[in-house]
Amino acid sequence: MGFFKSGAFVFVCVILFVSLLTLNSFLTMSISLSHDNVQEEFSPIVKDLANEVPDTIERFSKFDVSDFDVAGAIDGNFGNMEAHCANYSDYVFIFEEQTIVIPCSYLADGKEAVVNKTVNDFVDGIYYDNYDCSFWGCLSKEKFPFFLVSQKARDYWNGKFYFSLIASLILVGLLFFLIENKANWSIFTGGLIVLSAISFSKINEIMFNIFSSGSLKFFSLFLNILFSKSGTVFWIFSVFGFVIVGAGVALRIGFLDFQKKKFSKKEVRQIVQEEVEKKSDGKKKGKI
Repeated sequence: MGFFKSGAFVFVCVILFVSLLTLNSFLTMSISLSHDNVQEEFSPIVKDLANEVPDTIERFSKFDVSDFDVAGAIDGNFGNMEAHCANYSDYVFIFEEQTIVIPCSYLADGKEAVVNKTVNDFVDGIYYDNYDCSFWGCLSKEKFPFFLVSQKARDYWNGKFYFSLIASLILVGLLFFLIENKANWSIFTGGLIVLSAISFSKINEIMFNIFSSGSLKFFSLFLNILFSKSGTVFWIFSVFGFVIVGAGVALRIGFLDFQKKKFSKKEVRQIVQEEVEKKSDGKKKGKI
C-alpha cells in the first residue's frame, strides 16, 4: 500500500469512527424521545420539578422553576374543581401555558389522581406542541427548554441520524476501495462499529458524572431523558458489529479453505518441482 493510499486509509478510518459515534448519539436521542418513553421518564420530573434543582437553578435565572408546582396548583384549585364538577363533566384550566382537561370522575380518586392526570396532560402538551421556531431558535426562545423532549426535537435528531447513516455508508464504501486485503474489510468495519459503541458508552458515563451534581445538575434532567436508551443502542451497535466481524472471519476462513482445496497434493508437488527446476536452470545459465 503506497504512502498516499495508506494516509487516505487512516483518514477515512478516523472520519468513519467519528461518524459512527454521531450515529450512536443521534439514534439514542431519536429512540429516547419516543412519546411513551418521554411520558414515562419525564412525568416524575414534571411532578416534582420545583424540588429537583432547588440550589442550582438560581445560577440560571432564565430557567426559574420555583413556581412550577403541580401539586400546589391542584391543591389550591381542588375546591373550585369540586364546585364546577357539580354541574359539568370536565374541568379545564391552564397550567404553564398548557391546556389541562380533568374529567370530573378523577376527583373521586382524590388529589393525587388529579395531579397525575395534570402531569400526563402537560407532558403530552409540550411533546406535541406546535413550536413555531427552528431547533436552536426554540432553545433560545423558550423560557424553559421543554422543547428538548418534544416530537419536533425527535424529528430533528431523526433527520441527523439518517444524514449520518448515509455518510457512514459512503465512508464504508471508500474503506473497501482503500483497504489492501479486501478479505479484512468486513472485519475492520465491524471492529470500528463495536469500538464506536464502547466509546459512546464511556463518553456517556463521563458526561453523566459531569452533569450529575453541582451547578450543572439542572441540565442532567434533560440529558437523562435524551440518553435514557443509550444502553439499548449500545447493544444494537455491538451485536451488529460482532455479526459483521463474524461474517468477515467466516468468509476469510472459507476463502483460505477454498485456496487449500484448489490444488491437490500432487499438483502442489508438481508446482514446487517446476519452480525448483526453473531456479536451477537460471543458475546454470548464469554460470555460462
